[in-house]
Amino acid sequence: MGKTHWLLAALVCVLLLSLSCGSSGGSEDNANVPQEHTDSVVSDIYTTTTITAGYPWDIENDLMRVAAFFSLPDLEWTAVSDTEYSLTPQWSTKLMVVTDMSFDDIDEEYIANQKMLSDAIPGASLAVGTIIICKTFDGSYAKLQVVQFFDSQDFSFTEASSIEADAKAKLMAEPVKEMYSIQLKWKGYNLAKKVGE
Repeated sequence: MGKTHWLLAALVCVLLLSLSCGSSGGSEDNANVPQEHTDSVVSDIYTTTTITAGYPWDIENDLMRVAAFFSLPDLEWTAVSDTEYSLTPQWSTKLMVVTDMSFDDIDEEYIANQKMLSDAIPGASLAVGTIIICKTFDGSYAKLQVVQFFDSQDFSFTEASSIEADAKAKLMAEPVKEMYSIQLKWKGYNLAKKVGE
């Protein structure tokens, strides 16, 4: 009888040890959840903006407006022809394509030390994933990355609400133009800063 009690006690210990290990393994699996949440939060520090041809973009205020009613924007997605576009700096804004660093590794100090130009960047050289750095008209810095393009009849992006109804109707009546809008993921630094401050 004593042996039976001993065996039962041993079995209980084994079961308890097994359950304890199972619990521990479960917590290791769940340990990935906060990390995934953290990654999601980190990605939220970036803004996504879509610029449509003919609607200049003010980076500081993240506004896209019709050219005729807009002053001192930073960038424009310019229609060079019916099939070609370029990312064109406005006023004294300057740009540069970055090929030797990842988007996340670029910071304000890096941008400030680069020699940027006021030349337009042809759309043909802006594949998805292309990274661009920028010094705005107001002297602020920003990094941008091409996310995707929309054709002239695709208004599924948020900023499409800035396109007037008659302009949309005209686009819907015309042949589809590829790459009519460009979506950029971006982060700005000291966006309220002005030149000379």
